[in-house]
Amino acid sequence: DTTILRDILDKTARRLDTELKDQPAVEAELRSTIGEVYSTLGELQKAEAMHVSALALRRKAFGNEHPDVAASAQTLAKVFRTEHKLAESEALYREALELRRKLHGNEHPDVANALAGLAALFEWQRKFVEAEALFREALAMQKKVDGNSHPRVASALQALAYCLRKEGKLDEAEKNLREALAIRRSLQASLSARRRKMSPRD
Repeated sequence: DTTILRDILDKTARRLDTELKDQPAVEAELRSTIGEVYSTLGELQKAEAMHVSALALRRKAFGNEHPDVAASAQTLAKVFRTEHKLAESEALYREALELRRKLHGNEHPDVANALAGLAALFEWQRKFVEAEALFREALAMQKKVDGNSHPRVASALQALAYCLRKEGKLDEAEKNLREALAIRRSLQASLSARRRKMSPRD
């Protein structure tokens, strides 16, 4: 019942204002989680408020160069994108990307994820050339980090394919989707085989 869930979230959010003042890292984690649930429920203003607070708390607790700060910035950027606050969204996506590159270098899943986030914003704005370039960069990085048969690679292939489809590049979009499908089928087959091997026999 989403009405009950909203009531629980609202009450929990109010309690955070008084009960975790001396634990900013814990408060930030809880506010981030609550913000995610608010987003799922379509309560974007409340989600934004939670993520703004979480980002501020993490900056206070960890400084401006910490993985949790980058994660909060990117999460808030996504909320801003959904709210059509595009300038604010782009600024935070770029901050998250720059910070993750500084923390991890140019070959890391978090960097690829930040690239994909900024690409999604450009796609949202119908800036398909810019979006495609970033999706390609994210995919290449993901393959270099994870190999060619990882769920993150399949997701990166799908993201690029959807952008290509919107550009009318249907043959390449289909190729990427088929590659993503093959990866997911292979992973599912491996998982099923492990489950059969682990299951008790009569």
